[in-house]
Amino acid sequence: PESYFDWKVTATFYTALHLLRAFCVKRGVDPGRTHNDVANSLNPRRSNGKQITPFPKHVWDWYETLQKYSEQARYDGFLDPEVENELQKDNLEHSRVLLSNLMRYFAKNGVSCAFEKAS
Repeated sequence: PESYFDWKVTATFYTALHLLRAFCVKRGVDPGRTHNDVANSLNPRRSNGKQITPFPKHVWDWYETLQKYSEQARYDGFLDPEVENELQKDNLEHSRVLLSNLMRYFAKNGVSCAFEKAS
């Protein structure tokens, strides 16, 4: 449907989070329980060179952008409903591109996944 883009954006981020966790399991490392733990474990800018497993900056940026979109969808102030819907629709389009990029990266690193575009 042409609505609920905020939830679709959020679901896209959580798909990325589960793939990231699967990637960590495949590597035998634990990124922690919270979003902050994950960032401290994997973000090349926050982990002071002590990442639990190598994770390229550009790949982290894709993930971090998805998280930002998800948080905006859930917590930022509500705009005019039509404006909000268009903003989230645009974010969803970009989120799908980013998720596709992440899926290719993870697939190359042993985490197989399939992508089915929902409406």
